[in-house]
Amino acid sequence: MCVLRRLGALCLLCAWTAASALAQSAAPAGQIPAQSAAPAQPAAAAQPSPPAPDMVADYTQYHQGLAALDDLQWGKALAAFQAMSASSAQAEGALYWKAFALYRAGKGTDAAAPLAELRKSFPNSGWLHDAGALGSVIAANPQSVDGGKEQSAAVRQQALEDRMNADAAHAPALLREAVLDIGLPGFRQKALYFLSKQASKESRDIVLQVAHGAANPDLQAYAISQLGKTDSQAVFDLYPAVDAGMKALVLSVLAANRESARLLRIAGEEKDDDLRYEALSNLVDVGTDAQVTQALAGEKAEDVKMLIQAKLNNVHNWVAAHLNDLQHGKDSLDRRMGAVGLMRGGEPSTDRALVAAYSSEKDEEVKGAIIFALGERRNYAALQNMDKTETNAGLKLRIEIALQGTQAK
Repeated sequence: MCVLRRLGALCLLCAWTAASALAQSAAPAGQIPAQSAAPAQPAAAAQPSPPAPDMVADYTQYHQGLAALDDLQWGKALAAFQAMSASSAQAEGALYWKAFALYRAGKGTDAAAPLAELRKSFPNSGWLHDAGALGSVIAANPQSVDGGKEQSAAVRQQALEDRMNADAAHAPALLREAVLDIGLPGFRQKALYFLSKQASKESRDIVLQVAHGAANPDLQAYAISQLGKTDSQAVFDLYPAVDAGMKALVLSVLAANRESARLLRIAGEEKDDDLRYEALSNLVDVGTDAQVTQALAGEKAEDVKMLIQAKLNNVHNWVAAHLNDLQHGKDSLDRRMGAVGLMRGGEPSTDRALVAAYSSEKDEEVKGAIIFALGERRNYAALQNMDKTETNAGLKLRIEIALQGTQAK
C-alpha cells in the first residue's frame, strides 16, 4: 500500500459523505434512505476502490502465463507475460518467468534481456536469487531445448509424490530441493504444499525459511498463507522480518484468523502510516469497538484516524442492516444473506445474535449460513455447543466442517 491509497480513500470518503447527505435531504420526512439502512458499497469510505481493469487484466495474464509454463506451452506463456503492463504488481515475476520461458523455448540468448531488466528496474527484488540461478544455467547451456523430454508440472508432481511415499524418511530433503530449484512454478508450489502438510520439524523449518524469503516472492507469499492455516503465532512473528508487501499479507492472514489482539499490537508499534492504516483497517473488520477505540486513542495521523473512524461507522451500519435481515428477513434468502453478512465486525453481541437466531430458525439453509458465519468469526465455542445438541445430520456435518478451523493457533 502507498500514500496514494489513503489519498484515494479520503476522496472516496468525501464523495460518500456528500452522497449520503444528499440522499438524506431528498428523502421524505420520517423515511430512512435505503443507503443509510444498507450501504450499497460497504466500507467504501475506508477502503480503496475496486482494482482498476488493467490491474485485474495483469493479474489474470500473469496466472495464465504460469499455467502455460506448467503445461510446457512456452509461446503461450510468453504472450501472457508480454501482454502485462510494465507497472503491474506482478512485473518482477513476469520478467523472471519471461526469461524462463525463453530459455526453455531454446532462446537462451534472448532470455538475458528480461533478466537484465529485472536487475536494473528492481535492484532489491526478491526474484534476484532465482534470476541469478537461471542466469548461471543459461550461461552454461545457452540454447537448451527440452527436445520433448520435459515433463509437465502435473506429471512431475505425481512422480514426486510417488518418491515421497517410497522414501518417507527423505521426503523433506526431496521437497526442499524441488521448492528451491528453478523449475516449473506449479511444481515448486506443490512441493511447498507437501512440505506444509508434513509433521516433521525439518519440514516446518523449511516452510519457515521460505516464508522469511528463501525462495521467490510468490512462494514466500504461499508459505505465509499456508502457515496461517495452522500457526498464527508464526505468522505474527514474521511481521518484523519481511518487506512491506509481505507485511500487508501478514496482516491479511491475521485478520482472516480473527487475530484482533495481534493486529492491535502491530497497529500500536508500526511507525509507517500506510502499514498502520492497513493494520487498523483489518482490526475494524475483526476486532471489538473497544480495541479500535484503544488503537485510535494513540493515532497521530489525522487522515488515518478519519478513515478508520469512517470505516468503523460503516461497519456498524453494515452489521445493523444484516442483523435486521437475519432476524426479520421476509424469506430464506434474505435471512441467509443477513447471516453471511455478519462475518464482519468483532463485537461479541453479534456472535450472541447469531447463536440466538440459530436456536429460533427453522430453515436448514439459514442455519447453515449461521454456522458458516460463526466459523468465519472463529467462534468455535459456540459451534461446539451447537454440535452437542444438533440432531440434523446435514447440519452436524456443516458444524464439523466449520470446526476444522480449530487447528489454527
